[in-house]
Amino acid sequence: MQWFPGSVETAIQISQKNEALLIVYITNDLPDGKLLDSFWERVEANSLGVPTVGIRLLESDTAAKQFRECYPTPIIPAVYMIDQHGKPVAVVTTLVGRNFDSFFDNLYKGASFFASRSPKCGGTEAPRSIPFPPPGSDPSEFENAIREAAEARVAEQAAEKALKVERAKKFMEMRKARDEENKRIFQQKVQQLKVEHELRKKDERIKMSAKVTVNEEKDRILAKIKADRENREKRCNNATTAAAGGNFEKKEQKENKEEKEQKPTETKTVQSDRCRLQVRLPDGTTFIEEFPSNDVLNSLVAIIQQKISGSFEITQTYPRRVFTVDDYNKTYLENQLTPSTALIVIAKPSKISSAIIAPSASIFSLILSPVCMLWSWFVGMFKGRKDPKNEKKKNEGPGASGAQPRPRGMPRSAEVRRRGNVAGLVNPNDDDPEEQASFNGNSTQFM
Repeated sequence: MQWFPGSVETAIQISQKNEALLIVYITNDLPDGKLLDSFWERVEANSLGVPTVGIRLLESDTAAKQFRECYPTPIIPAVYMIDQHGKPVAVVTTLVGRNFDSFFDNLYKGASFFASRSPKCGGTEAPRSIPFPPPGSDPSEFENAIREAAEARVAEQAAEKALKVERAKKFMEMRKARDEENKRIFQQKVQQLKVEHELRKKDERIKMSAKVTVNEEKDRILAKIKADRENREKRCNNATTAAAGGNFEKKEQKENKEEKEQKPTETKTVQSDRCRLQVRLPDGTTFIEEFPSNDVLNSLVAIIQQKISGSFEITQTYPRRVFTVDDYNKTYLENQLTPSTALIVIAKPSKISSAIIAPSASIFSLILSPVCMLWSWFVGMFKGRKDPKNEKKKNEGPGASGAQPRPRGMPRSAEVRRRGNVAGLVNPNDDDPEEQASFNGNSTQFM
């Protein structure tokens, strides 16, 4: 293996310029280092199948220390195979390469991986190694040539980068134009959808108005049919009432008049500053008090509680009204008691007295029930005996006294009155007022 005599920086530039695999070999004077040195003497650069740039560093060199700062190397000796982006594609040490076959297999695997990622190695061109200056030449001139080549490569990369930037700008402009076109098309579609929505709403309103018109016409026809039916039924009822001899209209007028007379007139509240009340107590005494109209009814309740004891309720005779606890918190004006009115205080029986009366009544009934039974039995014994004289009088009856026998088919104790074609039956022993009524001979209508 032919090693690069320059610095690590120069080797990196050459590998990037030629798109070659960079091999950095760090060794020492120990047996493992000598073992790998013997392996490298048997390796040819063209045998790896890819362009390579190899540099050999001793562990004690400054370049090796700087390299180890970028790429940690815990095991020495070690071989680093680095691609164009500065990433190690393989690391070979004595742990995996104690013999030449395993050592070369690991090197070949790293080179194959680099070739699969490098587009330049995919052609039919034979692999090559980077030419190095002969041992007797000046390394500075070679480094200057390499530096110029690297600068040219950098300029070429800058031109390629500028071209890529220009292409990216054109792509962004085309993408922006496409986005604007898509936005314009979207706005047109939205506007079209709005117009279609408005037209659809307009059609729905027209259909709804037509439906409402049809429903109104249907309701009007049904109402007319119902009114005609009611008028027809009313005419039939009037005709039936007139044929029966009734006077339905006069009776209805009379009932309406009675309802109006019986309906009490609503009292109207008179706005007044003072309220004069005449109160009648349960014992019949009365007293008169005058209050401000904005005062509450509880003021009167307090006065009544001073005059009587026990529970009570306040009532108004006309219009009939019983004041509740909620009414006590209202003013006299809200209770419609202004300017003056009369109230009655009614005592309410207590629950305790009624509870005492109920058990006492049950006790009295329990005591008196045997006495009542004995009295009923005693009276029954004397009423069971019959008087012969009274029995004889009953057997003789009215026929013995010379009275006329009653006609057949006539009720007992009934008298017959005749007034032309109208006959009435009167029973003096019956208090039913219907017996005093008169009937004609053709129907059951009252005369």
